Amino acid sequence: MRTIVAKLADQILFSTYRQFFPGCYVATPRAMSTRFWDGKNFTKVEDFSKVDQFDRDKSRDEVESEKILEKLGEDDYRVSPRPTLQAAPRGLKYRKKYIQELESHVKQEEKFSIENIEKILGEMVAAQQQQKKEKTPKGLDEIKDEFSLLKNERPPHPYGSKQKKCIICEYDVHLDYKNVRLLSQFVSNHTGMIYHRGITGLCIPMQKHIASLIKTSRAFGFMPYSNKIMEFQADPDIRQKDRS
Repeated sequence: MRTIVAKLADQILFSTYRQFFPGCYVATPRAMSTRFWDGKNFTKVEDFSKVDQFDRDKSRDEVESEKILEKLGEDDYRVSPRPTLQAAPRGLKYRKKYIQELESHVKQEEKFSIENIEKILGEMVAAQQQQKKEKTPKGLDEIKDEFSLLKNERPPHPYGSKQKKCIICEYDVHLDYKNVRLLSQFVSNHTGMIYHRGITGLCIPMQKHIASLIKTSRAFGFMPYSNKIMEFQADPDIRQKDRS
């Protein structure tokens, strides 16, 4: 592969050299000498059979290169390399389009999903109720006294603004650093970074509590610092396609 690529580069250099210096390779009678580019330097040839051999090698290399290009395809980055994030956009419009196309390649299950968290919290509440029901003796849960009617809640403030609870505060479940299934929902699958409040939608105390539990879980070896190796996806093609 490297040999063929090197030969293709030599052919391009040779053709460029012929454009700037047309007298270096001319059609001459067989009685005269000529010189050709052998890949490293120009070689003077008296026997024109070597020139014919050079032409045959050149045609064979062109056929092999065409086969390689057909095998790789036009979308391969070695055939048509796509620009990077800094070089591809030609302005704010193209940069925004580039980022939108790149984000669309990310799978839905790899993004932050509040539905998955709500499903896990619902299962936790159901499990806690089932566990509490199994520990309670039969008939004891039906007995109601004056203490069971009391609720350990503050009375509502008549003039205070109603603050909307976050999803974890609403379910009121016990969080533990060993609950990797729930804590992993707040960590990026690629970078291992903890999602901020703009993505999770948690309140400030709960966001700090979740971050502390994730760090504790990582310190004790329950959660990895990075879930998987970084995967680099192919840059989307933002070039305008021909409408013809």
